[in-house]
Amino acid sequence: MRLNLFSIFAALLLVAIALLMLAPPASAFHNDVDLEPFNMTIDPEDPVAHEVFQGSFEIRNSGIEPAVNVTVLVMNNTSECDVGDEQCDVVYDQAIGAIGADKAVLIEFDWTDHAEGDRVFSVFIDYFDDINETDENNNALYYEFHVFGEPTADLEFIEGTTVILSPPDPAVGDIIDVVVLFQNSGRASAPLFYVTFQDILDGDTTEIETLEVRNVQEGSAAQVNITWRPGAEGNHTIRIILDSQDDIEETDEDNNVFDEAIFVHAHTPELTISVNRGLVALPLDDWLEMPFQNHAINLSVLIYNNDSVEPASNVRVRFWDQPEGGTASEIADFMIGTVMNGTTRGILYIPGEELAWVTWDLNSGTSIVGNHTIIVEVDPLDAIEEWNEDDNRRFFNVTVLEPKPDLEVTAVVVAGEPARGIPSTVTVAVFNGGAETVSGAYIELRVDGELVNSWNVTLAEGGLRELEYDYTWAEHNPTVMGYADPNKVIDELDESNNYKSIWVAIAAPRHDVQLGAISHSGEAFEGQWVELTVELQNLLGEVPHYRLSLFVDNATAPEYQDPNQMQELYYVEGFNLAYNESRVVSIWWYNTVGFGWHNLSVEVEVLDHTYPDLNLSDNRNSTSFYLKQVFYQLSLEIEPLPEKIRLNETVRVIVNAFNFGPEILSEGAEVVVTGSGTQCEPGLQRTRELERATGEDNLEFFCTPNDTGPYVIEARIDPDNIHDEPNEDDNFATGVVNVTNEEFTPVTPPVISDDSFITQPIVWVPLATLAIIGAGMFAYYRLRGDDDFLPGTRGRQSGGSAPGQASGSATFRYDAESGITYDANTGEVIGEKKKD
Repeated sequence: MRLNLFSIFAALLLVAIALLMLAPPASAFHNDVDLEPFNMTIDPEDPVAHEVFQGSFEIRNSGIEPAVNVTVLVMNNTSECDVGDEQCDVVYDQAIGAIGADKAVLIEFDWTDHAEGDRVFSVFIDYFDDINETDENNNALYYEFHVFGEPTADLEFIEGTTVILSPPDPAVGDIIDVVVLFQNSGRASAPLFYVTFQDILDGDTTEIETLEVRNVQEGSAAQVNITWRPGAEGNHTIRIILDSQDDIEETDEDNNVFDEAIFVHAHTPELTISVNRGLVALPLDDWLEMPFQNHAINLSVLIYNNDSVEPASNVRVRFWDQPEGGTASEIADFMIGTVMNGTTRGILYIPGEELAWVTWDLNSGTSIVGNHTIIVEVDPLDAIEEWNEDDNRRFFNVTVLEPKPDLEVTAVVVAGEPARGIPSTVTVAVFNGGAETVSGAYIELRVDGELVNSWNVTLAEGGLRELEYDYTWAEHNPTVMGYADPNKVIDELDESNNYKSIWVAIAAPRHDVQLGAISHSGEAFEGQWVELTVELQNLLGEVPHYRLSLFVDNATAPEYQDPNQMQELYYVEGFNLAYNESRVVSIWWYNTVGFGWHNLSVEVEVLDHTYPDLNLSDNRNSTSFYLKQVFYQLSLEIEPLPEKIRLNETVRVIVNAFNFGPEILSEGAEVVVTGSGTQCEPGLQRTRELERATGEDNLEFFCTPNDTGPYVIEARIDPDNIHDEPNEDDNFATGVVNVTNEEFTPVTPPVISDDSFITQPIVWVPLATLAIIGAGMFAYYRLRGDDDFLPGTRGRQSGGSAPGQASGSATFRYDAESGITYDANTGEVIGEKKKD
């Protein structure tokens, strides 16, 4: 049974493999793919032989299934190619992995053609028909272009304003300035060519002028102009022909002709009304800005004469008023004696102009509230012959408003310098800017919102009243307001301008302490105390009590003002800062941690809750301060010096150099010693590497005085300030040696005949043992190459001791025979061996 199942399974597997092998490729199942090439371009559009240019086109798959393994072939020849045509050059032959459904891909290629002439790019998609498409007839694209032997120019007219005429509406006999704007958009200059102007009238063509043009560079714009005097009335066409004699080989020869239509009329006055200025309607009452019912309005327009030769005389301008829903009625006529003809300034034509105006009042239409159409007509009786009668009438809209008063408080003024308890004159100015008189208008004066006085006034339209009141100040910096018609009893044009308020500063008691600039050292080391000084300026009354606080960076809590921080002291307090007094105050920054830039802000507070500082904007000031990181802290000491030496002696000076800083000074520090201003031998020395915190080294110098008296020896570490330190006060040390002229007489120690204790075995046996051990240590360190074979003695192993050395260079002598120790300078016996 198992064998049968296995046989059946094997047979099914073989059948499946056979079906897969016989199946068509995946692309054959594509039944909703549609590939189409489109939008082919080349850059530049006018390629030159032997020049590389770029081509591009897109392939769109309009189907709903993706297309895979899409072959793309681009061929080039003088005519259209077919796939496999050996006369054609293959430009591009690639396969695209996939093009998604309803997607497009961009194909780009480079090509160089080596001969001048017409060319065709032939594009074939899926040229082996591997892909089943819904449309097999749109897989080819042909693009025709021309290869030039060399770069060519391309003369063409500038679009938009191509021809400019002055005057713009010419008449017979006018001298017309014709300006033509064009450009060379090609890739080569146009060295010499001609531009021809022709006049075409009623089918007849007349040459006006031919101009020679030189050197229009590629990418440049240019212009030519002629003057033309037309001799006949009618519709003329000015034809401009660029490169009219075909001197220039161009990329496009079909864009060199431009026609401009011009109507030439006979010279007559040409009157019209300026549309740009329009109708200006100004009330005769200068305080009014808009037309109101029953008020006189000045209506004005500007009349143009656009003819360049003929002036216009006795020009009548008629104004009409047509209310909305009503009929037009004549307002008045305005007569202009003469409107002069227009003139030309350069290429600019300026028409003749005159102003026409009439008064429009209640008798001619302003008695009607609402929208009006003002009709203005020039030459309404057709008394003047014109070549264009269609622009003699214009229509304008004007709205007549209902007249109302308009109370406006224009100013509230407090005289002098108001002070508490002293009366000041307060003036409230009220203006009626409306179109109607108001009676019994109620006006209020308020201080801090409280009513202190009121008036009832009558104001004619355009009338102004200045209302005064003496007020004794009891408030602290009050707001003073003038208010017209606060209860809105009067119907006004504008209710938003009925009040005006001002803030009044009362001189006393009031406080305003100004904090000036902050002065400081600019930088310090971490851990050092920083003093900041500020100048306080009292701008107003005396301040009994104030305090300063310091804020670091963005802190909201002030800094301690107790260096030991033993008590909660955050402020520097001051008292009795008089009016207009300036006072310099110091405040300290004790907790100087965090190297780098810090923002320090100092703030002053007036400690008066009844009358606080009025202006807090000047109570705080900030400055930048730099905290330096501590690396080294150098110091030195001079070991004790002898009290006196002879003039011809050399004193040995032993200097101990230290580094108490947190960083290792690997290169060591320079040390110099001077004696009474003269550098001692061997000059400038450098210590060995100084460890952090406990670094130490010993150096020796030799100083020889050249005069008697006090000899000042000064040792200095880091004399050139190479290393920045928090405290450089301990970078030097001094000592004084008295230099004398007295002779030195050696003292011979007395000889004491007695057996030395050295001869005793109990003494010399241990001494001999120590000598042997010492010789062994000496030999060991010498073999290691270490000169400093006794720790801590570096710098002390000198070749000899000069008389009068400081501590560390012995001035005492010991006589082994006698056992006496004596001073080598004075001969004084210091001690002697005790007898057994």
